[in-house]
Amino acid sequence: MKNLLGKIINIIFGFVKVKDNCIVFFSSRNRVDGNPKAIYLYLKKHYPKKYKIKYLVYKSTDVSELDKKDVCYYKTLKCCYYIAKAKYWILSDSVKTVIKKKKNQLYIQTFHGHGPIKNGAKTAKNTGEIIECINGVVKHAVDWDVYIAMCKEDEDVIRAQTGFNKKSFTLGVPSMDSIVESKDLEENKIIKLKNKYNIPLDKKVVLYAPTYRNDLLDKDDIKIEIEDLKDFKDYVFLIRLHPLLNSKIDKSIFENSNFINCCNVPDIVDLYPVVDILISDYSSSIHEFALTNKKIILFPYDYEKYDYSPGFSIDYKNEMPGPICYNKRELYEVFKYQEKYFKNYAEKLKKFNKKYSSMNDGNATKRFVDYLINRKFEGLDENK
Repeated sequence: MKNLLGKIINIIFGFVKVKDNCIVFFSSRNRVDGNPKAIYLYLKKHYPKKYKIKYLVYKSTDVSELDKKDVCYYKTLKCCYYIAKAKYWILSDSVKTVIKKKKNQLYIQTFHGHGPIKNGAKTAKNTGEIIECINGVVKHAVDWDVYIAMCKEDEDVIRAQTGFNKKSFTLGVPSMDSIVESKDLEENKIIKLKNKYNIPLDKKVVLYAPTYRNDLLDKDDIKIEIEDLKDFKDYVFLIRLHPLLNSKIDKSIFENSNFINCCNVPDIVDLYPVVDILISDYSSSIHEFALTNKKIILFPYDYEKYDYSPGFSIDYKNEMPGPICYNKRELYEVFKYQEKYFKNYAEKLKKFNKKYSSMNDGNATKRFVDYLINRKFEGLDENK
């Protein structure tokens, strides 16, 4: 019955003519964030009348950053209409839609979690627990027409991991522009942000942002692995889990402590200006936060397991831009004696950014929009 309904819907909306000036942005995981948001806001500011834009969201999504007339809800006939009509589909994730893409529509995958660190999908070692990724990302990668890469290494990894074999453009990551722009943020704006997230003004700020772990998905009381750091009362610790795990965190850690739950902050990059230290493991937040030139502590407490599967796409032990702590005791030691352990990492951070983020110069969104307007994604160039 479901398949029959899908066929009928496609027959009906197959008659909708594709318009070159129409764009649909797909939100993912119930959030307006990442590259689609950055590109949308840039277009609204610099080219407010050039395109007919719809931003597809769930009814529970926070749409406060969107123009109300651009909001369109999933699973409605209006949504189907604009998906069928839009020349450009701009996404950062894999989104299921009953409407089949027409030959003259362009699926632009801007992705999320840029920057090579871990394997995934086709390149994963010992793929027992990566089957979900293979069935998801690889399946949808077949539909992509264009992929936006952060750097040459990022492009190579994505092609290897997904089997994607169409056009890719190394333009930098649009959502990282705001990180570059916020490096010199005025003190009054920092204070305003801290007040927004209930962060004490007299404390240093640590963000703990670990990667997604498939084996945590079935748990309802995920423990925070850095809990021992609560002893450092001069700090507050912002906790930001992967969106798929946010609702499963053990919230008792936030009761009468210096830990703050930031799992529901829609876009993690909004936190970076107030953060002094990032603690992470294999997350793409490492590439993002490295642009701030602030301290990064690596805490891969399950390194051997992760090295076994899915494995790494870079030389993790030698390339990562911060001290690596393989257990809680090492983490406590590094955190306590930061001056000692961070002595030689400024140059390593510089090399890391030069290799992977040379295109993240604050102009990635502009480059993307220039390519869009001049139709370079389609193999055309309207400037010629």
